[in-house]
Amino acid sequence: MSSRRGPGSAPAPLCLVGVGSHLGGDQVAWEVVRRVARRLQGTGGRGEEVAPDRIDCECTARVVGPLLERLRGRRVALVLDAARSGLAPGTLLELAAADGPGGAADTLGHHSSHGPGVMETLALGRALGMLPPRLRLLGVEIGDGLQLPPAAVLDALAGAVLRIAKAELAALEDRDNPHEI
Repeated sequence: MSSRRGPGSAPAPLCLVGVGSHLGGDQVAWEVVRRVARRLQGTGGRGEEVAPDRIDCECTARVVGPLLERLRGRRVALVLDAARSGLAPGTLLELAAADGPGGAADTLGHHSSHGPGVMETLALGRALGMLPPRLRLLGVEIGDGLQLPPAAVLDALAGAVLRIAKAELAALEDRDNPHEI
């Protein structure tokens, strides 16, 4: 499902990375990212107004090296992970990674099914200057974590994530091409 480019080619400006595993509800980020990728390729049954070469869709089970490698050279990244916050299963949580210690991003670290791994990785990436200028964290509530949400919920989550990606790409384009007044 990877949409990585060939050797020497520039990465897409936005990378959507799903962090998870093959176990129960922890697959939720992977399933949402797969659905977004299918929509971008036109096989999801819906016409999307984003060129597939503008977004790379990636999944990883390993956090530190693989996640940072996927974020390298990007202008914008969306990182999606399973979360346990006490909200209704299938709820999309949106947290800013730039909130700093004690901010909303720390909350995802406490609720992530991977423990603090994603947050520690992002802190390391920030310290090493490896993060993109714009990074957003998205969590999907998995409840007890034993099973994936129904397909309709996964499709709705993919739509919501794609809308966020489209907004980020539009903002990026606006920054690149300021309008004169």
